[in-house]
Amino acid sequence: MSDSVILGFKATSATLHTGFSKELSNTPSISYRLEHEPRQKVSTAEGVDLTGLEWTMQVLASSEYNEHVEKNGGIGVMKYWAKYGTCHISAAIGDSSFNHLLRARLPTQIIVHVRGLKYGADYEGADKVWLQPDEASTVTEVAFSVPIGVAPDAGTNATQKGEMSIAIQQAIKPLYVIAITVVLIALKLYFS
Repeated sequence: MSDSVILGFKATSATLHTGFSKELSNTPSISYRLEHEPRQKVSTAEGVDLTGLEWTMQVLASSEYNEHVEKNGGIGVMKYWAKYGTCHISAAIGDSSFNHLLRARLPTQIIVHVRGLKYGADYEGADKVWLQPDEASTVTEVAFSVPIGVAPDAGTNATQKGEMSIAIQQAIKPLYVIAITVVLIALKLYFS
């Protein structure tokens, strides 16, 4: 959306939250600790830098966050708690996306589209200004990048194999000497 600002993060840890009782159903969720993308800076309109605070995100296995957020076209909220020095993002991502994340590795990139922020002075969009951090901002979209495999780098592997080969050859040389010595001693004892 054009009125949304894009924030980028990397997940540094993840925790699954789930449970159930007959009286109360608990929607499963995953909590992430977040690290900002390089060069990204988030500050208040008054100039207070929020980038170094603890940032977390919780994704819910639900397709609905709440009625108020949905009326505003959102899937979640972003909140700042000055008292605790934390910023938290929460979003309902649906069962299908939740199950994909549950089976996946830790996301290497999380993109969050949020209303209530604007881009700062940095022309590349690295600076973000949270206009009213005392109010929850609406999250309109989230996206996750998760590695599913790593292609081998032929140059690196050849170098590593070469180094391994040299190391193995150096380790084997003393074994050859020992083996030859044992054989010579055995032959000497046999023919004596």
